[in-house]
Amino acid sequence: MDKPFVYGKLAMINYFTNRTAEIKSLAGNFLSGINTILISPRRWGKSSLVLHTALSVQRKHKDIRFCFIDLFNVRTEEEFYEAYAKELIKASATKWDERIAGVKQFFKTLIPQLTVPIDPQHDLSLGFEWKQLKKNPDEVIDLAENICRIKKIKLVVCIDEFQNISNFDSPLDFQKKLRAHWQKHSRATYCIYGSKRQMMATIFENPSMPFYKFGDVIFLEKIKTVQWVSYIVKRFKATGKSISEELAEKIATLMDNHSYFVQQLAHETWLAAGKKCKPADVDEAVDNLLNKLSMLYQRETDQLSNTQLNFLKALSNEETRFSTADVLLRYRLGSSANVAKIKSALEQKEIIDTMESTIQFSDPMYKTWFKKFVTGNYAR
Repeated sequence: MDKPFVYGKLAMINYFTNRTAEIKSLAGNFLSGINTILISPRRWGKSSLVLHTALSVQRKHKDIRFCFIDLFNVRTEEEFYEAYAKELIKASATKWDERIAGVKQFFKTLIPQLTVPIDPQHDLSLGFEWKQLKKNPDEVIDLAENICRIKKIKLVVCIDEFQNISNFDSPLDFQKKLRAHWQKHSRATYCIYGSKRQMMATIFENPSMPFYKFGDVIFLEKIKTVQWVSYIVKRFKATGKSISEELAEKIATLMDNHSYFVQQLAHETWLAAGKKCKPADVDEAVDNLLNKLSMLYQRETDQLSNTQLNFLKALSNEETRFSTADVLLRYRLGSSANVAKIKSALEQKEIIDTMESTIQFSDPMYKTWFKKFVTGNYAR
């Protein structure tokens, strides 16, 4: 085994842990044709969860296909249509000649500009004449449903970083167009997920927005400590090493059960450990990560205002009532209204998250660095 833990890319098979309830809910929605909206902060494992569930469903149900679309780098409505159509065409068939034939079947009004690469390792290129597409985008918006009808299959369209549509020139009009069509689709099902909770919640939870009540909204929770402990112990054992449940629990709790960072710290600890992991190995792993990330964290901290910095000092000291007179005075936060502005700014920077009215650092390793190098109140 090359390494027992993975982070920074999709966690599959042995690298995937728990999420039993979420897998069951997602799989049930996929099979029943129920649209799903999955919301959680970045790097909590949404994409891994969707892909893991999709592969599980597809193994048992050959008539269901999945299309994965990432909107991370999509900034305009035109880019959305092109990325959306391209991935759906790719999902409709595995052979190039079938894809080309499909384009002729799927589009009657629009004339896509399709470029098939000579090297099969390269991706196909698909574009539209924007003026024509802007006047009549229906064929693209309805493409998933039409593919299902023509190919006699079921298709689950999985769209990541969906909140990016809020940055389009006319986001509300665009959402209205999508909702007006997608709500009529009976063969195609949509699984939409994103990492900016506030933006996603606004799109799908606000009664005044077009996508309100579009589907089953799932707020992804952190994996519980006991499940992380079992996973970490098992992964160490698979490589001929051992770690106690106590040290595995320390790794999980130090990283606030955050999927990405638990995997990262567990990996660093595994590298530091011999046959049997010792407490000093976990400490060494933490120090190694702090050294690697220190320049990034320092640059991030240097860009904060004084009041934002003071707010983080209060948060790192486990303060919870930021608008009380004592906390406002002690940390020089100004007024209660100013606290609200500070929180909003730090959320926009993705430095903090608010989970059920509880404020926390988005990056638990940054919290550790902050307590060690800024406030000086870090204790192992």
